[in-house]
Amino acid sequence: KAIGGFFQGRFAFGEDEKAADKRRRAEEMVAGTGIDLDGVLEMDALVSSDEAVFIACGVTDGEMVEGVRTYEGGSVSTHSIVMNSADKTVRFVKNIRRGESGVIRF
Repeated sequence: KAIGGFFQGRFAFGEDEKAADKRRRAEEMVAGTGIDLDGVLEMDALVSSDEAVFIACGVTDGEMVEGVRTYEGGSVSTHSIVMNSADKTVRFVKNIRRGESGVIRF
């Protein structure tokens, strides 16, 4: 919604020993909402407001964001994307956090 796209999804609880508990928890969360846990969910069912924000931070390198990088001295950099439907913007944010040495080296 933040960038005018389209989305469909389905719940997948798996087939392991925790699947029944995952489904029970999901049923409690969607009680009274009309959401069908076995159906296809479109974007408006998941995000009803027109004011939506999508944020993702890379762990490994991908098409949209870089993965986490570590540097000498313990500095760490992260790369995130922020999509905001309210002001129709897409922002890329790169953060560098100082390591234990207190010095940023990159």
